[in-house]
Amino acid sequence: MYIQIRAKNSLGKGSQITAADFELQGKTAAPVLDTDEFVLDADGNPTTTPNPSFINFSMIPVNGQARLTWRQSDDLDVRVGGYVRLRHSPNLSGVTWPTSTSISEQIAGSATEAYADLKAGTYSLKFVDSGGRESLKAALIEFTKADLQSVEVVGALGSTEDPSFSGTKTNLTVDTINNELELAATGNELNAAGDFDLEDGNALLLEDDEAMCCKETANCINLERMFLTTATRLP
Repeated sequence: MYIQIRAKNSLGKGSQITAADFELQGKTAAPVLDTDEFVLDADGNPTTTPNPSFINFSMIPVNGQARLTWRQSDDLDVRVGGYVRLRHSPNLSGVTWPTSTSISEQIAGSATEAYADLKAGTYSLKFVDSGGRESLKAALIEFTKADLQSVEVVGALGSTEDPSFSGTKTNLTVDTINNELELAATGNELNAAGDFDLEDGNALLLEDDEAMCCKETANCINLERMFLTTATRLP
């Protein structure tokens, strides 16, 4: 834009004309893509104030695809007549826009999401205005989990079942009606401190022919015959 300026005094006498050329930044500047989550201070350090222009580029795996979402551009010439461009790189570091592979070059500038193949690596995004100018910055997001669809089965474990095998049991029987294990009718010695014999499957008989004395006193307790209640089946 070319502009000429001349001043006049109260008598109507004009000054020398001054002219200058100006460039309208609103029409020729690249679109703004803000990757700072918080507002920066004068020194360029992040503050605690959320940045309303933060692009918030993110990715969620959905049914074997990557659902990419972002905040809509603030530039009108991106939302109207512009585009969103997406690219992918298999690398997780040192990723640049020129070395990434194009996913889509002309997503509508008003869009806020897109789907792409789910791949490990780095997804990147740029805004493009109606004049074809790309944003100077690119938003990046990394994905490190491998694509589940690319997993190959290299082998399978075989298994052999034998429903007729009833297992090894000692002093136990199987109750086929209640589908449970029960104590057998007779059994061997269960404890070396005395004779703990299974009499008839319903009770345990405790026998000890010797007297057992308490250490604290000289009193002795004679153990003769003592029966325990019928054994309760475990659930």
